[in-house]
Amino acid sequence: MILHVDSFKYYLKIEQSDSSLPYLLLFHGFMGSAINFSHLINPLSTFCNPITIDLLGHGRSDVCHDTKAYSAENQISHIHSILERLQIQNLHLYGYSMGGRLAFQLLHHFPGFFQSGIIESAHCGLKNEPDRLERKKSDELLAIEIVNNFEAFLEKWVRLPLFKSTPNRFKEIYKKGMLSQDHRSMAASLRGFGSGVMPYICDKINEFEIPVHLIAGEKDLKYHLQMEQLSLMNSKFTYSPVPNAGHRVHADQPELLIELIREFLYRQNL
Repeated sequence: MILHVDSFKYYLKIEQSDSSLPYLLLFHGFMGSAINFSHLINPLSTFCNPITIDLLGHGRSDVCHDTKAYSAENQISHIHSILERLQIQNLHLYGYSMGGRLAFQLLHHFPGFFQSGIIESAHCGLKNEPDRLERKKSDELLAIEIVNNFEAFLEKWVRLPLFKSTPNRFKEIYKKGMLSQDHRSMAASLRGFGSGVMPYICDKINEFEIPVHLIAGEKDLKYHLQMEQLSLMNSKFTYSPVPNAGHRVHADQPELLIELIREFLYRQNL
């Protein structure tokens, strides 16, 4: 379905609607889209109702070259508006990487919409100003590369160690999807919602009152350590390191991921 928020069009799909099952809203990562979760839909549908959405500037949702539109405040306001209209009961939230960062923000500001959250390979912000400034500088350099030569940027991006564990068939799906993106929208997304500019909310983690399950690949050492540490900050948080997986757990080990989601949602709906 097409949903309009302010002047923007969002593409959202309720993949299944079985009132006896919980609903799971899935947020994709940077330069991704709902297509990156297509291989998960059938197995997820055996125990929940998946909902996919193309986030602002990505996939089939509207392109947008305005950096300010991608701010955390603006994006969570848009998702809030969508959720208000959908009025879905027994809703759970899943976010990967950039989508996981957005999920953290949404769970902090509007926890009442969700029964629980599942976060894959993401963090809740950078605390120290020098770290934030350094990340903003590095993201700006990437944004310039994206605008100047998107295809050359992607050739480097797909070879990052983060994605080494991804099976070739999923690498091709990701690359094809990234090539179809509007490059100026990708640059604006990076500038408006990069790790250096998004609000730091790690100091709010202990206030979360709903269960949150954290997931990271064991080969993704940075996020493996970060998410393990986050899991210790709230008694309602749990963490699962996934063997033989890098940053894209959903592509590297989809069967293991499905079981983790199944078990977690089962516990929430006992």
